Amino acid sequence: MLHSSDSMRALLITYVWPEPQSSAAGIRTLDLIAALQSMGGVVEVGSPSAFNAHSETLQRRQIPIHSLRPNSQDLPALIDQVKSRGRFDVVVFDRFVTEEMFGWVFASKSPDTTRIVDTQDLHFLRRYRQAACESGRDFREFIAEIPPSTDSSLLRELGAIIRSDLSFVLSDHEAHLLTRRFGVDSRKIMLSRIGTLGHPVGPSDRKGFSWIGNHRHPPNADSLFWLATELWPAIRAKLPHGEIDVYGAYPSRVTGQFHDPGRGLIIHGPAESAIESIARSRVLLAPIRFGAGIKGKIIDAWASGTPVCATSMASEGMMNQTPAEWGGLIGDDVEAFTTAAILLHEDPRIWQTCFQNALRLVEGAFSRENAFLSIQAGIRQANENKATWTRGVQDELNRFLGFRANEYFSKWIAEKEKSAHNRGVF
Repeated sequence: MLHSSDSMRALLITYVWPEPQSSAAGIRTLDLIAALQSMGGVVEVGSPSAFNAHSETLQRRQIPIHSLRPNSQDLPALIDQVKSRGRFDVVVFDRFVTEEMFGWVFASKSPDTTRIVDTQDLHFLRRYRQAACESGRDFREFIAEIPPSTDSSLLRELGAIIRSDLSFVLSDHEAHLLTRRFGVDSRKIMLSRIGTLGHPVGPSDRKGFSWIGNHRHPPNADSLFWLATELWPAIRAKLPHGEIDVYGAYPSRVTGQFHDPGRGLIIHGPAESAIESIARSRVLLAPIRFGAGIKGKIIDAWASGTPVCATSMASEGMMNQTPAEWGGLIGDDVEAFTTAAILLHEDPRIWQTCFQNALRLVEGAFSRENAFLSIQAGIRQANENKATWTRGVQDELNRFLGFRANEYFSKWIAEKEKSAHNRGVF
């Protein structure tokens, strides 16, 4: 908890070091750092991942970094070290899994530190939808469903959210889901979207279509599979000279098999700049069949003024306006998606309307300024919750059981690893 006269000291714990050029999650992490710094905060970043080129990037920006191995004394030692100069006022966990790993340490060693979870997307919702899609179900059947109350991912993520002083969610759909369907107190939820700056490019320098996404992310891998095997052949049948440029980090062997310049499907590696790469095309295709949160690729497209042809799954949480005011068109089956994609590509009037809509959305709901303001408001709300929250017995019981379970599970793993090491297993 921060006193008004103090300079804030914040620790951001990330599951992996941020990769802003390969994922929206990486962009979000850098936004969190920048927003905390804009509040006068001194920000440090820790991760259980090994140091790599992405951690070195943080170091070059003069951001202290820490190796925080789970089930070790790394974090307790860091908290003790900082105590000589004060303490961490705020800790932000970049997803519920990192809260499970390290939240109990703060509850034990630094209970006055405000604890925040940045959900990025609701993992339980994405995993449920992935399983439904992989079982062969049409996403239109399960988009409104939620996991059963016995679902372990649901229980784990809700537990992390309830234990924490506040959680950021990127989608208004997910904010409503948490507060209205699962009864999370609205004071503990802050809507905080990914934001961007507009870099519009006019229609004259554009051609064809684009697709972008980290190939390791299952929703993206499925999206490209559906595109390459069904959607693109249907589009190409009506636009025989159509071309699509596919960008993304960590392409797989399967991804490479889709490369077919003869039918206009060209696989590239990672894009140096997602916005600039998308801006070369007339239309971004986002045929997402499962997922959660909001889609960074759509925000990047809008930042360049590029209309988007998407599914209703891809546009979830980004449709606060009427369809006529959205930055693109929606299609949920092969025929509807193909028709929408071709209309956006071929009709100058529709393209220009969606271009203007995209720019308005980037200047409004998805602006960088609004993203920063929501993060700053969330920090203040979390500190207020920490200072004033009156917890009932049920609330305290949930926190106690959750923290103690994670603590003793961590200690059990540590002892197991120590025993294996002593026996020469490692």
